Amino acid sequence: MLKSYQSIRFGHFEWGLVTKTDKAEALQGVYRRRDALLLLDAIQIPLLTLMSLALARSFIQPIQRLMRATKPMIAGDSSVQVKVDSADAFGELSRSFNSMATTLQQREVPYASTAPTPPMRWCCTAELVMPDATGRPCSLGVLHKAPCGPAMTLRCWWNPRAWPPIWPR
Repeated sequence: MLKSYQSIRFGHFEWGLVTKTDKAEALQGVYRRRDALLLLDAIQIPLLTLMSLALARSFIQPIQRLMRATKPMIAGDSSVQVKVDSADAFGELSRSFNSMATTLQQREVPYASTAPTPPMRWCCTAELVMPDATGRPCSLGVLHKAPCGPAMTLRCWWNPRAWPPIWPR
């Protein structure tokens, strides 16, 4: 039972108004509104979850397509093209990827048509050198052979005042 009191002034008279209401009857509108909101939440939460999953998937699919396309390109296949199905940033990224793949493929054509490389020449050797009886260097044999190229510049020289020979650093 809920009770309420309010004083009312009417002219020179002061009256008091007392009301009594059953609690269930007074809160009936609140309970109806609560039940409606719970039902609305029970419908909205799964619906919004499904919509957010679909939206996330629409963001992830173009990225996954690009990731799958990079694997053959890493392996050397530059003929890979990605499907462009949107005009947003993902579509722009797919077009840029396709442009890059086409450019790489065009640059590979001259290299594929060149003659095979000639057999390697051996131009750098490492030898085991020991002094002979007179103190001059004497080769005991080749320890290592390296192909010619800008990366291989192994040199040594004989300094008669120092043993072992001085190797450049």
